[in-house]
Amino acid sequence: MIEQNRRVPRRVRLADRIADRLIFRRIRERLGGDLRLIISGGSALNPQVTWWFFALKIPVLEGWGLTETAAPATVNLVDDFRVGTVGKPIPGTEVKLDADGEILVRGPGVFTGYFKDEKANGEAFTSDGWFRTGDIGEIDDDGYLKITDRKKELIITAGGKNIPPVNIEKRIERSPYVMQAVAIGDDRPYLVGLVAPDDEELPALAKKLGLPATPLVQMVKRPEVVETFRQAIVGANRELPPFEQIKRFAILPGPLSVETGELTPTLKLKRRVIKEKYGNIIEELYQNGGINVG
Repeated sequence: MIEQNRRVPRRVRLADRIADRLIFRRIRERLGGDLRLIISGGSALNPQVTWWFFALKIPVLEGWGLTETAAPATVNLVDDFRVGTVGKPIPGTEVKLDADGEILVRGPGVFTGYFKDEKANGEAFTSDGWFRTGDIGEIDDDGYLKITDRKKELIITAGGKNIPPVNIEKRIERSPYVMQAVAIGDDRPYLVGLVAPDDEELPALAKKLGLPATPLVQMVKRPEVVETFRQAIVGANRELPPFEQIKRFAILPGPLSVETGELTPTLKLKRRVIKEKYGNIIEELYQNGGINVG
């Protein structure tokens, strides 16, 4: 309703006022009391986080751009936004999708080329002057852009399917007990997954399930905990076509981190490092090891 500027029903407005007086106002005060707007960029934001701040009456507006586009190429505005997207092109900037889904940009803010690097420039631009961003995306019927993945991170299965791993990963990560999910499937017949548990939330899950307190590495092997993770993947699979679904998975002994070399300083997955580090586990999954999602 907020996105579409539709009138909110009276009972919903009343419930919102009560919640604001009892809860949300106090949270805003803890945030300093003067926070009016949040701008987000650099990485995709979980829509649940966005809606949480909207409930606080603090809009979160996502935008997107690269160094080569002089920062923002698309933005959401206070009076024109769609949660889960990075908005529409800024004035003067054009955005379209190539045949493979790569986002192409053209406009006065786009750079003219890399300094003294003709080879890179030849790869960076189309013959008619569109800049190849390397990002994969979707544009909805109203013109809002959604970033789905990086082109170089696309999984190409043995059957030739191009799959953005983030599609399944972000859905699995909706579970409060999953810190990270990693989809694997290059040159393979189907996708498998590695699931890294949230070491802060898992003790609460154990308590909820009536399980004794044990070290994390032991806890993730308990059948009740395994089933919780399986259900998270089952729920994610339901939203995707069969070739994008995880068939088997393994639970890692702990979360991925910068310190252990699996994440970048901005908390992005180092996919090559992860594949090498957990190569034996991945091979076992393709030999019918691990956990069957069903």
